Amino acid sequence: MKKGICKRIGLMCIIGIIIVGMCFKAKMAFASEGLMQSYSGDGYEVVFEVTSAWEEAFNVNVVIENTGEKVIENWALELSFPHEIVNIWDANIAWVEGEKCLLKNAEYNQDIQAQQKVYFGFTAKKDGSIFLPTACSMTMDVLTVPDKDVDVSFGVTDDWKTGFNGEIRIDNLSNTVIEDWTLEFDFEYLITNIWTADIINHEGNHYEIKNRGWNANIYPGEVMILGFRLNQVRRKGLQLILRLIR
Repeated sequence: MKKGICKRIGLMCIIGIIIVGMCFKAKMAFASEGLMQSYSGDGYEVVFEVTSAWEEAFNVNVVIENTGEKVIENWALELSFPHEIVNIWDANIAWVEGEKCLLKNAEYNQDIQAQQKVYFGFTAKKDGSIFLPTACSMTMDVLTVPDKDVDVSFGVTDDWKTGFNGEIRIDNLSNTVIEDWTLEFDFEYLITNIWTADIINHEGNHYEIKNRGWNANIYPGEVMILGFRLNQVRRKGLQLILRLIR
């Protein structure tokens, strides 16, 4: 009789240990969820939050908020992050070097309007503890496209003596996308109308025009055509000095 009771007690102890262990594991997983880290910079804030975790990996939701008054164009985040990202949505991995990586927009969400937010997320591997990025910064570098990578040309498409239409062609000769382009040129005429681009600066003979969002990227082998109108008599020897910025 006593022997049977001992067996029963022993069985109950084993079951109790299993239940406690299951509760402990659930608590640990729950503790990982909701883990947050935020970074603030000039005109932006980035928040990382663990939304779910399991034995070998975890999911992170990322919110980038434009806290400034100007549009954040073609955003990218440089991170120091000790985990390997194995899946990402609404963003892309541009490069990885050790624990550093660059995450950038998915093109359709590349600009963040003032006081607006964009969202993306990723899955990362883990072996034990979860660490959110230890450093985060927004990169918004402006680069001049090398001459060998692009052919920019100008021509007159229509002339009616008191005015004419002009056309600028941007031909991407490289193997990479020209992103969020801006074009600068010197031109002695007053442009009265332009389509497929916007004039963002005009001082003297110097113009700076920019894409309209829907045509922000020029893919390898693609030609972007920008047309404009002038209500002035065209003189011989008309030319533009062009410089493409991205």
